[in-house]
Amino acid sequence: MANTVASLFCCLLAARAVFCAPPASQAAKSKAADSEALVAVLADRPDDPDDNEILLVFSPENLISRCSRALADTHALSAGARAKLHQARARAYLRLGKLQMAVSDLDAAVTLDPTYRKARVLRAAVKLCVNEDPPTSAELNVLGREYADEPVVLNAIAMRELNAGHNRAVLTWCGKSIAADGRNLLARKLRAKANYMKGAFAECLRDADYYLDHQPVTGGSDQSEMYRIRGVALDRLGQRRAAVANYFMASQVDPTDPEPVLQICKIYLKEKRYALAEVIADRLVNSFPTSAPANISKAMVLTVTKRYEPALVSTTRAIALDPSAADYYATRGFCFKELGRCAEGVTAYEAALKRNPRQRDAMVGLALILATCPQDSIRDAPRAVKVATAACRLSATPEAYAQSVLAVAYAECGDIENATRAAKEALQCAADEDKEAVRTLIRAIKDPELRTRGKAGWKLLDPH
Repeated sequence: MANTVASLFCCLLAARAVFCAPPASQAAKSKAADSEALVAVLADRPDDPDDNEILLVFSPENLISRCSRALADTHALSAGARAKLHQARARAYLRLGKLQMAVSDLDAAVTLDPTYRKARVLRAAVKLCVNEDPPTSAELNVLGREYADEPVVLNAIAMRELNAGHNRAVLTWCGKSIAADGRNLLARKLRAKANYMKGAFAECLRDADYYLDHQPVTGGSDQSEMYRIRGVALDRLGQRRAAVANYFMASQVDPTDPEPVLQICKIYLKEKRYALAEVIADRLVNSFPTSAPANISKAMVLTVTKRYEPALVSTTRAIALDPSAADYYATRGFCFKELGRCAEGVTAYEAALKRNPRQRDAMVGLALILATCPQDSIRDAPRAVKVATAACRLSATPEAYAQSVLAVAYAECGDIENATRAAKEALQCAADEDKEAVRTLIRAIKDPELRTRGKAGWKLLDPH
């Protein structure tokens, strides 16, 4: 019976809006009648109204206006009735993305009726979106069941799971949210991020495309992040030119973030377009002199072009700006290694591994110094084998340079069999332009004369 009343009321209002617009003289009476009818449907029923049905009849703005008039004009309402009006207005605010306004109404609803569970649960979800106290796991399950068709709540759960690093759960909740609302941009964004974190770049690209195609360019870090994520996905999928275009858009949307321009610099380095990479790096440093990533981008260009002394200067600046970045110490260690300053190289690599024990470049560089340094006090071939083996195990598939360093470490220990095996694995996965360098290494390992320390020099393929 109650549902029939609600449906009848909604149909009558919709029909009146189309066919029977009241004359100006009847405006006051109509407004009062509408408020009374709204109260009857939203407030006077013992059960909650069908909020989605109400939102289909009224636009969010219209419902907010009607609820506000009812709350202001009607003084005889019970606390429970007023709570339901606040709840209805909060849902309208949610449709408009006005989360703080929704929280205020939901707070009022719970204050008026502490037993109003629906308002309490929805308030927990909305507060999650505005980074207030998150709900418990049990409350999340309640949210998922009670609001299975409410994208805002499902998005809130997905957000919590994303923050917790539960990427599979994010995909599940976002899928339900998109099923409830196919144009749900927030769910698309969250799912793109989860797939990005999983390394599922094709899936990430689909949601990033949808989000950016349907979201007006408004500027700010949020939209810049999505262009950057799409750029990474395109880069990993081999579409570097498209990736550069997206990084450029990210830098235009949020000019205060140097990261997209840094990614452009990295792509130019991969393509060996060193002159362009240096131009980009110089612009970065000039635009963001106190940015550690900007300074390390300059160091990367100088390192690849074998200008190690100035690279050390840029790396030192980057470390001063961000002493916690393991990658910066690894770059510093590489420069010291190439300059023959073994002790300083070991110190830099160990500093990188202290900050990130799985920093692979630091592990490989440290192993090479320990295996080949001419100073007996530093050379430690058995430790070099351990470090290089650990570095190789970090990759699911063999990597040519790391395998070459492992081969050298075994050779320095006199283990020619394992040295040859590691070098042959390096040959199998080496790029075509690097295969001859690996073949030279294999010949040096097998030749006792060349194997004598200091004569072969262990010519390795270029790590870049």
